[in-house]
Amino acid sequence: MDRDPNGDLFLTPIRAGTGVEYYDATAPVEDLTSVDFAPDQTYRTTPIQAVPGYGYVFQMSAADGIPRYGALRVTHVGQTFLILDWAFQTDPGNPELMVTGKTK
Repeated sequence: MDRDPNGDLFLTPIRAGTGVEYYDATAPVEDLTSVDFAPDQTYRTTPIQAVPGYGYVFQMSAADGIPRYGALRVTHVGQTFLILDWAFQTDPGNPELMVTGKTK
C-alpha cells in the first residue's frame, strides 16, 4: 500500500511476477464472494487506487510457472489505514475464485 501526495491510498504490487486489476472498474462489488473469477487479461504492475467497495484480482507467478490468483475487496480507506477482505486461490492456474458450496 502506498499513499500519494493527495492522501489517496494505492495497492502497489511489489513482488516480481505479481499484478493487480480491478475486478470491475465500473462498479463496486457487493462482497468478496462477488469476485468469483480472475479474468484472462494483463494485470498491471503499477499502483491502482484503493476504492471502498471495489474488488481487485491479483495474479501471482510461482516457481512452477503456473499463476496463482487472489482477490480482495476494500471496505474502508482512511488517511493512514486500509481495511479489506481477501482470499487466495490455492488451486494453481485455476482462475475460478469460488467459495466452497457457493451456487450461481
